[in-house]
Amino acid sequence: MVEILEEIEQNAFAQDGTPLRGDITQMLELLAVATAGPRESPRAVAAMRKAWWRWKTDGQGATTPPVIELAQIVRYAKGNGWLRNLTSPGALRLVSRLMQALRDANPMQRRESEHAWREAVKEPVDQLIAGIEPQLTRHAATQPRSSTADMHRSALVQMEVHAMVTGFFEQLIRTLEEPRKPGNGQGDGQPLLQPREGWPDALMSMAADISKILNRAADDMGSIEKSLQRSAG
Repeated sequence: MVEILEEIEQNAFAQDGTPLRGDITQMLELLAVATAGPRESPRAVAAMRKAWWRWKTDGQGATTPPVIELAQIVRYAKGNGWLRNLTSPGALRLVSRLMQALRDANPMQRRESEHAWREAVKEPVDQLIAGIEPQLTRHAATQPRSSTADMHRSALVQMEVHAMVTGFFEQLIRTLEEPRKPGNGQGDGQPLLQPREGWPDALMSMAADISKILNRAADDMGSIEKSLQRSAG
């Protein structure tokens, strides 16, 4: 842990991108905001400095931060490139465990969010699915008459769904990467949605979850197809 904190100090940059050059006050201010809860005020710099010293020391008064707080610090530092030179296997394993701890935190809140978003995305998804039929019709209008009968085959429908899903995720990522307008966040007016903080790990976790959903659907539909083939045989 101490190795990670020292790496953060060494590579920390101010918001304008300039090195802090030994003065870690602004770094502590940034980390205090990064570790504050949604309804909490950031820890005062003096308190943050005292805590930082206790976390780094091996002597009397040494303490360890709560796992989630340390994970939030590491996520912020990782997202800003402050851990880019970290090579120690032990430190890298700790970083991975901390990122996993963040993903596992508040499972009830995650389930509530997933339920809320299922309702929120239903209408736009229905609209996207409804657009497949007109798209196939437009394809049919541009194809030779002899191939028109093939336009309703499953392969073409699947091609359109593939293009739709791919386009959705590409547009989602482009939108996430766009600069956020100030005034939609808390306190300092900065938006809560930031393009760097923890996104590499979040996107990898998202990819794993989406892969599980698609693989499970493929298995389910494969079972249905086999059952239908047996019935037809």
